Amino acid sequence: MKPGLLDWLETILGRAPDSIETLRPEASFRSFWRISTTADSRVVMDAPPDREDAARFVRLAVVMKRYGLPVPAIYATDELRGFVLMEDLGHRHLIDCYRDGQFEPFLSSAVDLLHPLQSLPVGELPPYTTQRFHDEMGIFTSWFVEQAMTATVHREWGVFSESLIRSITSQPTVAVHRDWHSKNLMVRDGRIGIVDFQDALAGPALYDLASLLHDCYWEFDQQTINLRLKQYLDRCPLQFTDPLELLNRTALQRQLKAIGIFVRLKIRDGKNSHLQYVEGVLARSAALAAASCPELEIGEWLQALRGNWPSARQRLLEGAN
Repeated sequence: MKPGLLDWLETILGRAPDSIETLRPEASFRSFWRISTTADSRVVMDAPPDREDAARFVRLAVVMKRYGLPVPAIYATDELRGFVLMEDLGHRHLIDCYRDGQFEPFLSSAVDLLHPLQSLPVGELPPYTTQRFHDEMGIFTSWFVEQAMTATVHREWGVFSESLIRSITSQPTVAVHRDWHSKNLMVRDGRIGIVDFQDALAGPALYDLASLLHDCYWEFDQQTINLRLKQYLDRCPLQFTDPLELLNRTALQRQLKAIGIFVRLKIRDGKNSHLQYVEGVLARSAALAAASCPELEIGEWLQALRGNWPSARQRLLEGAN
């Protein structure tokens, strides 16, 4: 923790914290600590202003609280330096429930929470534009295919990308969290809490459900995916043509973007933390691509990249990128 942040905390609290615990890193430039005093524990965020937008995080927290969403209360901010002191939503992430075999009630709650989230006025949020989706597909080809794998982009990639993005942008527009998955949903006292919402946009209605059911950090069986999609649709007033296919295509675009980001974290930012997830996400992406666009042979290409990934990963870890 940088000295300026510690000084700020001592000013806010009127004393030094009794203990400071570094929280696990994420795929961003933000850092988090849990600070404890005799009274309670809280979380402090350091969001470097040249890299992150702490003010937007705070604004969205206020709006989401107004709509009854379980986001952390904000206790103090220094937006110029990117410091935020907020409520501690606990130690337990949704993925911890998955690992304990207790995921069903919490997964159900995470699906149900999408409805109040999607009631947020989209005018409060920037749009998830078609260009942004194209840029995200470029993260995969640039960072993973060309830099990590030193491979050539598939000849049908442009057709494939256009097809995916048309499906995604054809959906009704709602408020989208953009990272609605097991590491950004907390569980405390049997209830779900929401974090990492600062990148929310107005975008495709099935995007967050795709993030949840096709999680980069966990794999559900098809029966669970079908059941939770039905749960969502039963309460959703929106209409979709072939919602399962739309869900799969939305998930595929998101997973490819994630692979590119995981590799970029290593190559650009020197972080190894997410390389361990690449192979699994790539395997699931290959299966989704083979099912959604069999005629383009993208699934087979992704599967071939997966076969070459272990040696590429070793090169990255050895620093020969």
